[in-house]
Amino acid sequence: MSSNSHQWGSASKFKHPVTGEYIAKVLPGFFYLTAEDELINTVLGSCICACIRDPNAGIGGMNHYMLPGVMRDFDPATSDTKSNLANRYGQHAMDNLIEHLIAVGCNKNNLEVKIFGGGHVMDMASDVGGENVQFAKKYLADVGMKIASSDLGDDYPRKINYSPKTGKVKMMKLRGAYSGLVSTNEVSQAEGV
Repeated sequence: MSSNSHQWGSASKFKHPVTGEYIAKVLPGFFYLTAEDELINTVLGSCICACIRDPNAGIGGMNHYMLPGVMRDFDPATSDTKSNLANRYGQHAMDNLIEHLIAVGCNKNNLEVKIFGGGHVMDMASDVGGENVQFAKKYLADVGMKIASSDLGDDYPRKINYSPKTGKVKMMKLRGAYSGLVSTNEVSQAEGV
């Protein structure tokens, strides 16, 4: 957890050299919440990110998960579902983001949800991106949360910039060399899961 009383979770934070905005970059297996006027950023291939905020509380955040469901060898009695490894899986990433939002003062009934990613970008027969999309939709339906906006599936990676203060998302579709780079990174990260 961050020591700043208005930021929670884990992200690499930097100041944009041109705009001067603070940007928190969320990597796979992590989430980040803020009450500050800053952007949260990630790059997705087959992964999913959920951008969730409570406009009344002025707090929002983003997670980034790689695989649907729960972590391998999950045992509810002994597994650490708060770890970076656990947060690479949809169930834990979604549970943790929503639980942290509520813990810092958000009202579940006010939460606005936007989801992105799930592209079929890896050269594999299985469609991890499609499975991630199905999981995200089912998870949110099961907990009674509506999706306000989304861009899911297809065959391209995405770069996401999210402003929890305004709820605005700027999404860029990545093509060409970027697509290959994202796919290579996802394969190497998936090998560690």
